[in-house]
Amino acid sequence: MSKFKTGEYENVKWVRAVAGWGKLSIKVFLYLVDEVLVDTGPARLARVLDPFLKRQHIKKVVLTHYHEDHCGNAPYLSGKGLPVYVNPLSVKRCKTKTRLPFYRNVFWGNRGPFFPHSLRGELKAGGLTWKPVATPGHVFDHRAFYIPEKGFLFTGDLLVTPRPRIILNTESTPQIIEDLKKVMEYDISTVFCGHAGIVKNGRKLLQKKLDYLQDLQEKIINLHQKGCSMGEINRKVFPGTDPLEYISCREWSSEHIVRSLITGKARVKNPKPQT
Repeated sequence: MSKFKTGEYENVKWVRAVAGWGKLSIKVFLYLVDEVLVDTGPARLARVLDPFLKRQHIKKVVLTHYHEDHCGNAPYLSGKGLPVYVNPLSVKRCKTKTRLPFYRNVFWGNRGPFFPHSLRGELKAGGLTWKPVATPGHVFDHRAFYIPEKGFLFTGDLLVTPRPRIILNTESTPQIIEDLKKVMEYDISTVFCGHAGIVKNGRKLLQKKLDYLQDLQEKIINLHQKGCSMGEINRKVFPGTDPLEYISCREWSSEHIVRSLITGKARVKNPKPQT
């Protein structure tokens, strides 16, 4: 697979870069719509993404959330005088350098501090309306962006895969179910995912993920009501162990799916801002 590729779809310029190696590699997509850039990619891919970013006429940057694979190059763009807009909940966090677990530093690289603008409501740019939609199932500040004039939905990490088997410890599967229901209320033509790329019939894939998670919820709750422990349920529903569970010391794990569906809570909620 090529490590770098660009293209255009319905006047949306996109770039795809790949981080990692072999089966542990993951794609990262950035999107540019009428001089508004959605996410910046990780610092580890700065050298790969820089030629694309330099060629574009970018006036504003919006971030779906503060995770380093989505905002790693925000310090570079902010340093060039570009306004970078984030959820008000993560402004303070963005002003400090990240201190990542080893495996995330290897994959994405630590992100330096930057000073973003707080985006509380809609953003108008190039005749289009950017509507932030709170979708905190992945992490507390996560937002999708909906452009009603086009029916475009930029989903950050809301979609990624329709059948997740592991999630991050900040994720709440019940909340993700509610997030999916919320975005499905909009008239969506195309989904632009931060890792899966452009999904032309995005509504179908969003619905597929919602159906999968709701079926999973019913199955896990039924097993819990029959007296099965979380460990037993996890082994029954998700046999085997994903390599990322070992690499991340279970920061990513199928156990988090089971726990959140039983308790309604993520393992880690609203982590304290870094100092």
